[in-house]
Amino acid sequence: MSELTVKFNYNDLNILLVDDDKHMRRTVKYMLEELGCHSVLEAEDGEDGINTANESEHPIDLFVVDLVMPRLDGLGFVEWLRKGEGHPYATTPVIIITGNAEQNNIIKIAKLGINGILAKPMSIIGIKKQLLRAMTAAEIDPSIFH
Repeated sequence: MSELTVKFNYNDLNILLVDDDKHMRRTVKYMLEELGCHSVLEAEDGEDGINTANESEHPIDLFVVDLVMPRLDGLGFVEWLRKGEGHPYATTPVIIITGNAEQNNIIKIAKLGINGILAKPMSIIGIKKQLLRAMTAAEIDPSIFH
């Protein structure tokens, strides 16, 4: 069975989209909504993302995070998420968005524990693949980048 034919209900996911580019947030949110994700919160950088996650009425089920942002970048944000046992989001799936897929940056962030990578420019098919992977598979093994 093809990865894209697996059925997954995105309706109940509470997603936090963290990206400093307002137009990119709008585009990604639109694609997520087209896939059936109706609860998409937005944050403009990692610091705003931390505040939004902490203040959310419902637990976040998935983080979609840009790698390069001012104030607190994607790496710093994922470090906050993964800061230890007992942290409410220590195991919550994360998809990283990047326009700069430099191997060193990807290895660093993969070591922290991410579940998917979306390279810009992205397509709705790419987002669907990464969503499915993030919600049904283990974290990415950083050793695959060596």
